[in-house]
Amino acid sequence: MIRFLKHIDIDKTRWDECVKKSANGNVYALSHYLDIVHPQWEALVSDDYEAVMPLPSKRKFRISYLFTPFFVQQLGIFSSKELNINDINRFIENIPDKFKAISLRLNEGNLFDGLKNTVNHRNIILPLSDDASTLRENYHNNLKRNIKQAENNNVELIYDIDTEVIINLFRENRGKSVTHWGDAEYAVVKRLPFAFVIGAKVGENVEAGACFLEFGNRITFIFSGCSEVGKNMHLLALILDAVVEKYAGTGKILDFEGSDDDNLARFYLGFGGRAVLYPELKANRGRFITKILINKKLNTK
Repeated sequence: MIRFLKHIDIDKTRWDECVKKSANGNVYALSHYLDIVHPQWEALVSDDYEAVMPLPSKRKFRISYLFTPFFVQQLGIFSSKELNINDINRFIENIPDKFKAISLRLNEGNLFDGLKNTVNHRNIILPLSDDASTLRENYHNNLKRNIKQAENNNVELIYDIDTEVIINLFRENRGKSVTHWGDAEYAVVKRLPFAFVIGAKVGENVEAGACFLEFGNRITFIFSGCSEVGKNMHLLALILDAVVEKYAGTGKILDFEGSDDDNLARFYLGFGGRAVLYPELKANRGRFITKILINKKLNTK
């Protein structure tokens, strides 16, 4: 039986046990991570927490809707047992009717042929089973040149620097064009449970930096900041190469967390990674006027 639970009724210990036992479990679905990115999230739970599905929701224009919070790539259904398309459909059918619109990204373990009302997104991952030299042999030539150029600039890599430094780099550069982020979103970044943060220092200044999450055998590249100097020196490529070297031979997976953007995808694929698809559930369950409001006003990504 699948039950809808309000936030206060969720047993987070059992929830996390289910996510950790799931073959498709990820850091985004852990209760403490959800508490940071979207407090008061609700959920669907089957039986004795055999399978779970987070339901982050908002309300706008008197319309309740499900959405994917910032700093989350994949949610969906997680189970300690192998999932099939019927399991996915049962959860979707049990989403309460009060949610009149849905734009919720599921996970790669929820991808099945014939799954209705979904569109697919692209993620890129790099298995780190081989040694560093073998992994680097698979880098694209352009990436090899860019890393070599970065190495020739006397760059110092600093581990576990203050996250605030990376946030400021982002806000002062690419962040100027990200007008839908404000203080609240950057405050969330500061609270994320990073496993490590790497900065690239040139002279006296940190010109680029990246933040990483870790769950099970997966290292996820979640956030970065880069100055114009850092961009021109290809410092982000140097940082990611350092992560490859650090974890080479461990069998872990470097998750680039995207992207549908072809330019970013080309950059990540340059490390020799491969694309993995995951679905997004998109549905309008209200009247025509509701569809108009959802399409024009409620997009969050």
